[in-house]
Amino acid sequence: MRRAISRSSRLTVTVGVVAVGLVASVLSPSTAVAVDGQRLRTPVLWSDDPCMQVFDRSADPVLNIPYGIPFEDIDVTDDEVADGRRHQFFAMCRDHGPDEELPIWISEADVAAAEALELVDLGTVTGDQILDLDPAWTGCASRVNADADRRPITFAMAEAGIDWDTAGLDVGAYVIQGFTHDPAFSQWWPRPGVIKVVDDPDLAASPPAAAVLNGEEVVEITEPVTIEGCVSAMEGSTLTASWAQVGAGDAWQPFLEDEPVAGESFAIDMLLSPRMAGQSVRVRVEVADPMGRAYTAFMHERVITLPGQGPGDSGCVPQDGCDTTSGGSGTGDTGALDGTGSNAGSGGSGGSGAGTDAGATGASSPAADGGAAEGCGCRTRPRSGADAAWLLLLLAAVRRRRG
Repeated sequence: MRRAISRSSRLTVTVGVVAVGLVASVLSPSTAVAVDGQRLRTPVLWSDDPCMQVFDRSADPVLNIPYGIPFEDIDVTDDEVADGRRHQFFAMCRDHGPDEELPIWISEADVAAAEALELVDLGTVTGDQILDLDPAWTGCASRVNADADRRPITFAMAEAGIDWDTAGLDVGAYVIQGFTHDPAFSQWWPRPGVIKVVDDPDLAASPPAAAVLNGEEVVEITEPVTIEGCVSAMEGSTLTASWAQVGAGDAWQPFLEDEPVAGESFAIDMLLSPRMAGQSVRVRVEVADPMGRAYTAFMHERVITLPGQGPGDSGCVPQDGCDTTSGGSGTGDTGALDGTGSNAGSGGSGGSGAGTDAGATGASSPAADGGAAEGCGCRTRPRSGADAAWLLLLLAAVRRRRG
């Protein structure tokens, strides 16, 4: 049985956990300072945001981005940096996956300020832990508000939203990141979806963009998980979806390849090999257009697989030649770990693809040896009425909290 943590429920859980931490600090003021590193940082809350927001800046380059907070947090103590417990925002020119850690420091000046209060040893901070020095983000991370304009964590500031001046930025897709500046344990809060900045509404005038909306997914290995998201791309663009086992580096295995983009959303079923039961995987979706431009979107959390009861109990419709009993005709535990997918997006025509992984020991895949590929394709299944009711209850709970 599939269990997913939706965007709305994640907000509810985050608020609840942070609130517990706050209560603990209030009840134990004598220990709160001593364990500042264990104090939970106040999050930036995102909700009701469109998956794909296309912003035409030709008339006005400034876009207001709404956000929320669970409670006010302004009581900076003497052993904290003067501009701590504040929020800052960044626009990233690319997406990042669940295994890519963003730097926890923004500038060298921030590190120096924390060192002066003995919150960190300067010698332990490496260049890739500072956003301004990390080569992975050089030229890609731009400040929405300056370091000197970090925002107090108050309801008044949150209700005003944050103004993003896009003048001077390249046309294209941006992921907005909220950042709680609270050394030495600051925290990032990615905004779901993507904002595509354009100067011309013609899709051919801007590169493609995409976003994956799934939260954490817990699914029986015999059931497909539907990867959902949005896309903005010119006619003739294609989607490729891939998975990679957590801890296996960049060994990405496609389960849908070169599927024509149809509409502004996608829903792709992914069914993994039975050998992946008990494992966690990452997912990415790439969109490429006929002009050679591309964008890669990641599922920000992981798919966790559980042992299943068998294909007959999962509602899975096997493809012809699919081995649903033995897990394929591999040559032992190092055989292919593949999946198949079908695009059921808005107006999608359907399609499938298969990928193989030689495994840790480099063994060849069954497909390469002439054997049958593992896994099976499944149709997209509509959400049940119970699922819809549950989601409505979660949304209502979040709105009550925000009110």
